[in-house]
Amino acid sequence: MIKLLAKNDKYYVFAVDYYFYTVNRSTGKILPQEYLAPLLKYGVPYEYG
Repeated sequence: MIKLLAKNDKYYVFAVDYYFYTVNRSTGKILPQEYLAPLLKYGVPYEYG
């Protein structure tokens, strides 16, 4: 099951089963796993839903 966890003007964060994926909105590229924590931790403004 795919769930959209968060988004901002640059990225989407998806959860697929127990894996998280960060997708660049403009290129559609999936960022490596290690990008997720810093983006969330250092205050990139996401809307959760």
